[in-house]
Parts: sequence; structure tokens; C-alpha cells
Amino acid sequence: MYNPNIDMEKYDFHCMKRCLNFCKRNGMNARYHTLLDKQTCENVMKGKEKAEIIRELKSYVEQSINFINNYNEENKRINGKPAICSVDLFNEIISFDKPYVNIWEKEYGISLQDLTDIFQYAKDHKPDEVTYVYNEPFLENEERRNAVIETLKEINRLSPGLIDTLGSQMHIEITQDPEKIRSEFQSFNELQKQGYNIQITEFDMCIPEWVMFDEDGKLQTQYSAETILDAKAKKISVISQIIEDSGVELEGITYWSVSDTLDHNLQRTNQKTWSDGLSRDIASTRYAGLYSFERERTMLFSEQEIGKATMNVPTRAKDTTKSTIQRDEQSIQQSSKKSKTEV
Repeated sequence: MYNPNIDMEKYDFHCMKRCLNFCKRNGMNARYHTLLDKQTCENVMKGKEKAEIIRELKSYVEQSINFINNYNEENKRINGKPAICSVDLFNEIISFDKPYVNIWEKEYGISLQDLTDIFQYAKDHKPDEVTYVYNEPFLENEERRNAVIETLKEINRLSPGLIDTLGSQMHIEITQDPEKIRSEFQSFNELQKQGYNIQITEFDMCIPEWVMFDEDGKLQTQYSAETILDAKAKKISVISQIIEDSGVELEGITYWSVSDTLDHNLQRTNQKTWSDGLSRDIASTRYAGLYSFERERTMLFSEQEIGKATMNVPTRAKDTTKSTIQRDEQSIQQSSKKSKTEV
């Protein structure tokens, strides 16, 4: 939303409003993702001093919260809730790899106390009936999950009541160990008892690299789309039962994509192939050209550029990567009495 080419402290919410209006036309509530994300902000923050970054973030938070409040006030409720019903205040504070630390503090010297001060405006002007989320991936990893939970509790110690909900992204592989998910939801049950809500915020399930490629780096051809779909349906059924048995009543479930044409982990696989110069095939999906290759990062790009990137991609093995999980939507929703699929 930030345009660095405009010399003024202004954020452009035009595209965001178009997305929200799409949700409204189709009777869907929206999760607002996200107010704090290092990867999104790093080009804007590069080379700036801590004090300048904090001023910029405070301005962004204020304008974003004002936009959310105004949009909800100007539009009718959807499914008995505000149009924007959930806002990710924080996304991926903790590093992906050990040691699990606050990446904002490591990179910019911005502590959790600084972050809670930055978001004081969001707390003071919280939209009615909207939940504030702290969103993190890889919570199936017990050690990382513990670091995230400690961070969540520290945030609310510094600013009581700031965060209502912990979001688990759940970008997982089709070979995910169910027992790790069972342990994850046992932890979530304890948080629920302490008054926290839980959401699954970015669910998708990919094929791991060791299944995707043979020893020569060629894409495996023995796995049909139907075989992959059936394996995913069975794994989702297992996960749904684990969630039901845990006693966790999910506040919401959001899919990363309703099909595998946008696969979060496949993107990482192709980026690794490209950046490490690995001698193996590129796994292609409909949008592989846009998401899977190193390219000059720009904050703004046209639809025409997106189209070119989408068209100029390899098409090999697309049959093995286009399986859909649409038919599994109902089974995972049944894992919670309160769950709603949101965009």
C-alpha cells in the first residue's frame, strides 16, 4: 500500500478497498493482513534510523486503523459481524530459525516494548467487535511455538488486552506428522483456557521436495492429481479429528488458496532451486512466474506485468501440481463449532 515514489506520508488503500468490496459482494467477512510484517516493510525501512522507523510505523498504524474503522462504519455487517472482523496486528515477529528471537529487535533495535508503544493507537481506537491477531508460522515446531507463546504473553503483559487471538498459519506438508499437530493444539487448548482465541490463518498443504523430485532432479510423474488429492483429503480428515479432540473452538479458518495454483511452500521450493542454482526442474503452477523466481522487487507493478510474468513460465509437470482441495473445505470446517471460512 505504500508508494515510495510519492513524497508524502500517505498510504494508498485503493487496492485494499477493491478487495474488501469483492468480499462484500460475495457475502464474505475479511481478515486484514497485516499491520506489521518485516518482509513487506524492509524496502521502506532500509537505511533508516530506529526513531524514523518508529515514526513511520506509528503513522502507518494510525492511518490503517482509521481506514478499518471507517470501512466498517460505512458498510453493512456481513454474517452478523463487521465486514472486517479480524486484524493481524503482528505477523512473524519471531525468526524462522534458531535462535528464536525478535527479528525487529535484531534488525532495528525495536523491542517488544517499542512495538506495543507503536500500536497504542490501535488499542485506543480498536474497531468494535474486531479481534486483534498475532500471526505466526511453523507452530507445529514445539520449540518455536514455545517462543511465540512467550512473546504473545509478553506483548499482553506490556499492553494488557492488546492481542485477542493467536493465529497459526499452518503452511504444512502432506507428510506432516499428526502427533506434532496434536501437541500444537494441546498448547492452544491451554491458551484458550487463559482467554485467548485461536485461528488457522493461512492453511495450505504442499508436496515436500523429496516426494516432488527424483534423484536426477526431475519432477516425479507417478503421482497423479487424483492421488495427491486423495492423500490430502485423508490428512485433512486426521487433522480435523485432532482439532475436535483437542477441545479448541477455532475463531476462524482461512485458506491460503482454494486450489494449489497458489502454493506457499511450492514458491519456496522454486526460489531455492533458483537462488541455489540447483539442477532440477521448476514446478509450475498457474502463477509460478509471478511468485517463484528472483526478480527486482518493486512496490507497485501493473496488471500487464503480472500477465507477462504469468504467461512466461515453464509448464512441465503442471498436472502434478494443480490438484484442488476445494472438496476438503467442509471437513476441516467441521473441526470447530465456531469456525467460518474467511478471505
